[in-house]
Amino acid sequence: MERQTLQQIYFDALPRGVVEYGDAVVSYEINSDGYGVRAITESGRIVHGDCLIGADGIWSSIRSTMRDEPVRGEGSGCTYSGYTVFDGELAYDSIDNGEVGYKVYIGPKQYFVACDIGNGKYHWYAFMAKPEGSSIEEDKPNGTSVYLQNIFDGWAHDIKDIMQSTVEKDIGQRDLYDQAPSKKWTDGNVALLGDSVHTMMPSLWQGGCQAIEDAYVLVEELNSVSSRDEIEIKLRTYARRRVVRSAVVQGLSRFASDIIIRGFDTPAKIRKIEDGTIKFENCNYAGVVTKLLQPILPLFFGIQFTFLFSGWRNNSALDLNSALRLLLVGGAILLICSGIVEESALFAGLGFEGLLGLDLDINIGSVFKTSNDVFDISDVVDAFVHKLVPNES
Repeated sequence: MERQTLQQIYFDALPRGVVEYGDAVVSYEINSDGYGVRAITESGRIVHGDCLIGADGIWSSIRSTMRDEPVRGEGSGCTYSGYTVFDGELAYDSIDNGEVGYKVYIGPKQYFVACDIGNGKYHWYAFMAKPEGSSIEEDKPNGTSVYLQNIFDGWAHDIKDIMQSTVEKDIGQRDLYDQAPSKKWTDGNVALLGDSVHTMMPSLWQGGCQAIEDAYVLVEELNSVSSRDEIEIKLRTYARRRVVRSAVVQGLSRFASDIIIRGFDTPAKIRKIEDGTIKFENCNYAGVVTKLLQPILPLFFGIQFTFLFSGWRNNSALDLNSALRLLLVGGAILLICSGIVEESALFAGLGFEGLLGLDLDINIGSVFKTSNDVFDISDVVDAFVHKLVPNES
């Protein structure tokens, strides 16, 4: 389904006049009595409400006010990922149209994704490592389509067909930014949602999905409010239910980009040629790693997509079974790739920073029972969640 189609479905479900355009919220103030919030818009208008949800994207004014930091740039919490992405949309008559929903073409230092979005249309992405600002500074005298065709020369013919079939003006490029998890989600009766609090790489197409999950959990919590006194604690509960899962998805999304662009290469191959000699092809470190990962990746992708789409119920802060399954196979991949994706393979205390993307520093010794050396996993979970969302936040 196209994103615009889903947005229109949501929009049509709202009463007329609920959505207003052209006067964005730029800051807020919490009422002195602790009840309610005043949202201040670009025009200077003040809007009063019981609570404010900051769903204003990666360059969030609500987050900026909450954390007293710039909206963007240094100090904003959002940093350049090291990657840029080209994307486009087209009507494309593929031989497997309607049968294969998601195609990924992986090669050295870049990869290409084509996704069936229904009604004979495809959305495609081309990811590659580029310096920040390349979307503006890099010269493309013959247009973006020709530029990309040259970059992907020698790849699957489908890619060239897609590039040639996409109208030049419909091809975009943007630098990709993400942010570390674990910062505060709430401030009194104000809460963040979506990209404003867990900006992530688009490699798993989870940015919008995680925002929808946020909204679902938020509605569950607010629907149970019986008085205004309860709003603040309900917003904190919403944050605690969502922070670990969204952090894991952030980490997976970044890990997927790092491991594909920096870790994958043409698989190593040893073959016997006609004169009887043995030929070694692409037997460098990355090629050998890619070959080793080939039998593991289908298993990991199966666990990963189960985790993303059905394996985590959002009923509690941490779904231990889903997390451990993901960690087991993901950890094996990290060990295999540790020589290529160094920082993604480092573990930070119990945070497993590379795999989960969590900015944590938990002393493992503090969560072991001292009597009889009994290990209590509930203490680990409590410490884990407390580090993400302290009670006082």
